[in-house]
Amino acid sequence: MDGQRLKILWVDDDLSLVVPYSNEASDYELDLSHFECWDEAEVALVDGFNHWDAIILDAKCKHHKNSNAKADKFLTEATIAITRICAQKGKLIPWYVLSAGGAEVGPIEDNIPDERKKWDGDWDESNGRNYYLKTEDRVTLYSRIKYHVARTSQATQLRTVYYRDIFDALPHCQLDGETEVFLEDLLLPTRFNVPGLKENDQMWKLRKCVEFIFRSLIIKWQLLPTLLFVDPKKEKINLTSACYLLSGRDTIIGEKSYRLTIPVDKIAARNMDAIVRITGSYVHAGKNGENDYQTEEHLKQVHNAPYMIMSYTMALCDIILWLHSIVQQYPDPATNATYFEEVISAPESVDVSAEEVSSDTESNE
Repeated sequence: MDGQRLKILWVDDDLSLVVPYSNEASDYELDLSHFECWDEAEVALVDGFNHWDAIILDAKCKHHKNSNAKADKFLTEATIAITRICAQKGKLIPWYVLSAGGAEVGPIEDNIPDERKKWDGDWDESNGRNYYLKTEDRVTLYSRIKYHVARTSQATQLRTVYYRDIFDALPHCQLDGETEVFLEDLLLPTRFNVPGLKENDQMWKLRKCVEFIFRSLIIKWQLLPTLLFVDPKKEKINLTSACYLLSGRDTIIGEKSYRLTIPVDKIAARNMDAIVRITGSYVHAGKNGENDYQTEEHLKQVHNAPYMIMSYTMALCDIILWLHSIVQQYPDPATNATYFEEVISAPESVDVSAEEVSSDTESNE
C-alpha cells in the first residue's frame, strides 16, 4: 500500500489528542478523521462506507454527544453496529480498540467481541490482550492497520478472482471454520509479496487443513470410521491410516483389518499422505532428534522452502475440489457408514498404527 494514504474513522472523546495523534498517524500514511461520539461516527460510516479503510475506537467513549463515557455500553453498541453495517454493505472494515488502560481494562476485555480475531488474532496471542495501549502501542497499531488493510484487499482477490472455485467449494464440504483462514494464509504468498513471512512456519497450517478434511470425512459425512480417532475425546486422528483407507488399501487399525468398499481416489489420498509426512518433519524439526527428511539441512539449502509449501498448497486446493465432488456423490452420512467393513482375512494389510497422528501440531512462529 506504499504511496496510498488510508482513511481511518477514529472515535475518541478526548479532544486534546486530535492534533498530536493525527500528525503522528500521518507519518504512516494514515489520515485520521476524528469523531467525538458514536452517533456522529455511525452516520459517517454509513454515508461514506466505501471511503473508510479501518476504524479505531477509544475504549471508553460516548455513544451520544451528551452522554457519559462508558466502556461497556460504548464498545458493545459500536462493535455490534460495525458488524451489522459491514454485513449490509458486503465488505469487511477492520476495527481496533485503542485504550488508555488503567481502571477501564476489565470492561475492555469483557466487551470486545472475538470477531476481531479474524484480522488481528495474533495480537491477542503475542500480547495477552485484545486492545492497544495509547501509551505504548500507537505506532505498532498504525503499522498493523496498513498490513491488515492490504491483506484484506488481497484476500478478497484470492476469494473472488484467483481461487474462487476453492472458496466456493469450502462451505459445501463442512470443514472447520479455521480452514478458510489458514487457506488464505497459505495462498497469499502464491500471488502477493507478504512481508516477513517464513514459508516453513506455515507448514503447520497446511497440516491442520488436512486434519480438518479428515475430521469432516469422519464426523460430518461418515465416509471414514470413528475408529481413526486415537483418544477418547476424539481430538487426535490416525492420519496415515486415513490416507491408506482412502487409497483403497486394507488397513490394520488396532488389531483388526478394515477397508472401504466405495471407489477411491488414489491421487487425492497419496497427496494427503505426502502432506502429512512432509509437514510432520517440518513441524517436529529439532524436537525429536534426527528425522528421515533431514529437515533443518534442507531448509538451509533452499532458503526456507518457499516453493515446496506453494506446491503442497496447490495440492491442497486439488484435494478440496475432490472433497467437494465426493460429498456431492455421497451426501447421506447414514448410508456412507455402511461403506466401511472389517476384512476377515487380509495378510497383505498395511499396519500403520504407529504412524502419523493429528493434533500434535503447533505453530513455529
